[in-house]
Amino acid sequence: MVVLEPEHRALFAVDIERSADPRRHNAASVAMRRALRECLAGAFAGAGIDWGSCHDHDRGDGLVVAVPARYPKRLLLHPVLGALADALRAHNERAPAPEQMRVRVAVHDADVVLDDFGYTGRPMVLLARLLDATPLRAALAAAPRTAPVAVLVSERFHEDVVSQGHPDIDPETYHRIEARVKESRVVGWLHVPGHPLVSAPDGGWRDRAAVNHERDGLFGVDAVTARVREALANPTGSWILAVRGSGGIGKTTVTFEAVDRAHRDGLVDRVLWTTVRGDGPEADASPDAGSWWMEAVVDLADQLGVVLGPDPRRWGGGFRDGLAAEDGRVVTVVDNVETPRQATVLVERLDGVGLARPHKLVVTSRSRVEGPFGLVQQHMVRGLSEEDAVALVRHIGRDDEQLATAPRELLSPVVEITEGNPYLLKLVVGRYLSTGLPLGRVAEELTDAATHTRGRLGRQVKDYLFDRSLAELELVAGPDNAQALIAAFCVKRRGDEISREELGELAGLGPDAFDTTLQAAFDLGLVQASRLNSRYSIHSLLYEYTRPRADDLV
Repeated sequence: MVVLEPEHRALFAVDIERSADPRRHNAASVAMRRALRECLAGAFAGAGIDWGSCHDHDRGDGLVVAVPARYPKRLLLHPVLGALADALRAHNERAPAPEQMRVRVAVHDADVVLDDFGYTGRPMVLLARLLDATPLRAALAAAPRTAPVAVLVSERFHEDVVSQGHPDIDPETYHRIEARVKESRVVGWLHVPGHPLVSAPDGGWRDRAAVNHERDGLFGVDAVTARVREALANPTGSWILAVRGSGGIGKTTVTFEAVDRAHRDGLVDRVLWTTVRGDGPEADASPDAGSWWMEAVVDLADQLGVVLGPDPRRWGGGFRDGLAAEDGRVVTVVDNVETPRQATVLVERLDGVGLARPHKLVVTSRSRVEGPFGLVQQHMVRGLSEEDAVALVRHIGRDDEQLATAPRELLSPVVEITEGNPYLLKLVVGRYLSTGLPLGRVAEELTDAATHTRGRLGRQVKDYLFDRSLAELELVAGPDNAQALIAAFCVKRRGDEISREELGELAGLGPDAFDTTLQAAFDLGLVQASRLNSRYSIHSLLYEYTRPRADDLV
């Protein structure tokens, strides 16, 4: 066996933003590829790095360059990054629109192994994860068009280079981020040359969506996700889409995946995402009652950079001006719309300010969504099939050997009684893992609770699962602590996210008790985390269950 000795290299990876945009034909792709290589070679030469001594791997829409250890690593940040940005700006000024480009850059250094096919090893995997991190994508998307480069450096590279006080490298312009890419947690330092970030950015619309799922943990939704993505990409199809289904069925997840795929594939240029907070108007109330719909509109305006005046009747002009400034197709998602009346009011108002036609408007709701002239394309999300539900249960419980390998006949009763509802399936698995009860016993309990539902996913099943999960939380954290935490969520509105600091204040618990209780609630599936575990919420089904009992919890 040939033993390959590792070699230390600085690693510089580049990827073209939206390289799969269908407006970029083959000739444009070839031109961009050639121009990127020329820009990089020129930037390296200007820094005194011999391009010929570097090993580069062409990725089609980018490059990975391994730089010999004899060159100071700091050169990759200064002057290479600045020179690359200047070269890309010059290219974009003279190139036709399809050939203009901006790039994401990832920088790392480590020992790598060279074989017949190029460099390999775990550092190359980390480099790829850095390059694909959502905060890096979001930073470039949010940067001015005159900023053609955004870079994410590894924690190691930051420690060895950025933090060492070189006069041409300002550590204050690098911001620490954490992200989950595939199965990995990535830590890096984000920088946009020439456009210092005021603060570390969030993941843009993806963070606003507050979707907390694993890409490899999606089962049974490929078909409906593909249909929604196709509808978003269709320039002549319906302008308004409704993604419908019962509570906990996965409407938000399906919408997120469809929009994310369309965005990454260059089929969508800009995404706006807002979540409806609180309750809509009562059946006999005026549609304008309260400010519930205005909050969603103001949130969308903020994302567009539109300043709204005091008169809602004039808001349409501001939105139309903001949309006119967007160079491309905009998709607006309004998530968590509970009632048909809410949906009707929101669709009418958002269509009226120009967020549909020629753009796309997507609404997630438990009910049918009606719009102007009835032109709303309905997409139904249904419970998982037995096969997909069993796969989901095994995936959730993959760290428990017995559950991960449980025979199908043992899992089938759980699937049947929950009707394949992913949220309820997660509660069932959480109860099994936290109590130590046999899964068959958990299934029997569910069957007993649903005796009077005659096979329908009724209130008895949901209430039973919530009762048991809350009782388990009380057992782990203590009744007072458990009740204080749940009551803290009920002080807010349905759909609200709460920061860790505010949640602790509302619960009124000491630091240790708060940490223990929150972790237990998270493990039981009662609490959901988003924005890198900085914001917390409870599912709308749990909110509806606990809110009427809030007076008894405090």
